[in-house]
Amino acid sequence: MSKFNLQNLYRDVNVSLEFISPDEARNYLLRNFANNRPLKPEHLKDLTREMKMSRFFLSSDAITFESDGQLTNGQHRLSAVVESGTIQPFIVIKNMLPECKSIIDVGKKRMMADRITVSGVKISTIYCSAVRHAMAVVNNRNIGTTEYARPSHDDLVASQYIKHKEFFDILTEEKLSHIRAFWMGGALKIYAEMKSKPNKIYPHGMNALDRTLHWIYIVTTGCSDVGPVQKEYDIAAIKVQQKALTRKQQDNKYWCDPEAWCLTVAAAHHFMTGTGITNLYKASKDPFTPFKRLPSTNN
Repeated sequence: MSKFNLQNLYRDVNVSLEFISPDEARNYLLRNFANNRPLKPEHLKDLTREMKMSRFFLSSDAITFESDGQLTNGQHRLSAVVESGTIQPFIVIKNMLPECKSIIDVGKKRMMADRITVSGVKISTIYCSAVRHAMAVVNNRNIGTTEYARPSHDDLVASQYIKHKEFFDILTEEKLSHIRAFWMGGALKIYAEMKSKPNKIYPHGMNALDRTLHWIYIVTTGCSDVGPVQKEYDIAAIKVQQKALTRKQQDNKYWCDPEAWCLTVAAAHHFMTGTGITNLYKASKDPFTPFKRLPSTNN
């Protein structure tokens, strides 16, 4: 794009230095856009303390507004001005392009879930991680949140989430939206695979939703609200849950690395098929159909 075109594109952008009072901050916060990320209490507390202690200074991170007047960057700092009852200096930019808000750091760096939500698809951090894990190549080198970590991946992750949104809505309704992302990623792979083959009969006799919820309950609690735990069909979930507990108790390691994901995928596939196993071994390659190739599970 030429210099003339760039100048024309940003001709209405206005940059100024403002000393914002609590009343002015309240007025600006009334313009906060609907899909902005939720306030993080600890971050707000830290900013408020720094302002009260006179340790908050002008930075290059601007308070920004779009051309329609919506606040797109600065809600934590403006809220801290209100909480602290102080007047603080800020660079304020008005008439920003709508596209700019997806690349702005807002006090704390925007994570992928924040960026996707800002773009109009509301998604939680755990759901975002579960989708990325489900898409990842199974190996001993990385996990989904590493393989799909760049802003260029946002649209792909959002589209895969939308394809299976009703599944996540069910988890929210069942109050299961907080479980470990690895367990949820395994659940998503089970659900999507079984839904893609509606006529396939498994030894356990369960449908896709019941089998998936059964998996979640067993790997998180060791028992299930869906039905009795049957070692003949459910042993893989029992074993991976025990491995995760042993790792935490003996090695003080969380279930969040490539080895743990390989074990989770292997267990999830054995559990889906109702396979009886003696020992659980890491999957060297993904036994599931590649997740991105699976159709939508929404009704």
